[in-house]
Amino acid sequence: MLYRVDQQKEPYDEDVITCQTHCALFDKKTSKCGFFNNEVPNDPFYTAGCSQFLSEKEWDEFSDSVLLNESDESQTKLLYPLQPDQNVDYNAVWYVSPDQTFGCWIISLSKKNKFMALNQKETIIGWHDEVYKSPFPLHDHGLISYKASTVAWVIDEHGFGQYALVENGELHLFHP
Repeated sequence: MLYRVDQQKEPYDEDVITCQTHCALFDKKTSKCGFFNNEVPNDPFYTAGCSQFLSEKEWDEFSDSVLLNESDESQTKLLYPLQPDQNVDYNAVWYVSPDQTFGCWIISLSKKNKFMALNQKETIIGWHDEVYKSPFPLHDHGLISYKASTVAWVIDEHGFGQYALVENGELHLFHP
């Protein structure tokens, strides 16, 4: 659309897009741009040159998608620890503690011993208090953020388990 430009002070009709009439960033109270914090003329040519123009429709679509993402995240947070909020690149099984306060992946690196007996009366401690022979963790890893679903109880060839973060297919051992 082309419009004639002259020095008239009459406002443009409602179909003409200007910052004052169609931009979500325009503050009607102060008559200023919410982004640049300057006064804005009711002029379509000024609007056409604005690098930050955001139509009400674009803003509504954006804010709706943000709300959907936030509700998806809150739903996901409700699933943990009963279900992970993300998968890992390993052959792993999701484990939830008996009291349902934490969860983690179980990854066995042992080629020979895929199953472990639980008939021992005492836990055999390894080279650290939080490394011990057990097919599942006996203590909480303590992560409650989005990283909680990337934690795994990793069991080595000798049956000793310890926590690790699984990131980009790699295991990063840690002691909570």
